[in-house]
Amino acid sequence: GCSSLVKLPSSIGNATNLQQLNVDGCSSLVELPSSIGNIISLQQLFLNGCKGMVELPNSIGNLTNMYNLNLFGCSSLVGLPSSIGDATNLSYLDLSGCSSLIELPSSIWNANNLQNLSFRECSSFLELPVGPKLLQSPKALKFGQV
Repeated sequence: GCSSLVKLPSSIGNATNLQQLNVDGCSSLVELPSSIGNIISLQQLFLNGCKGMVELPNSIGNLTNMYNLNLFGCSSLVGLPSSIGDATNLSYLDLSGCSSLIELPSSIWNANNLQNLSFRECSSFLELPVGPKLLQSPKALKFGQV
């Protein structure tokens, strides 16, 4: 696996035609380079089990074609940047097992296509931001052992 991978090279941002990036199980990965926001074709980003990741770069909001962001088991992640709301095609966001996650930015509701938001086993999570789209936007909110 990639358990010893600490960081991705900033040159990954040059892979502008990349549609899927899977770094599942890279438990030592601490951060993504801000150049990740240059991969405008990226549709799916899998970061499952990246236990060392504390935050995502602000440039994540540039990924307007991304519809799937999977952060399952990113147990050190404390929050998401407010720019996440700029990822307007985001429809699936899995934050299950993000046990250090405290809150989400209210801008999350700007992601108009958000259909599925999962929060299972987010033991530090305090509150879901209220927004005008709270009741109409997601079709599935999954909580459990929050």
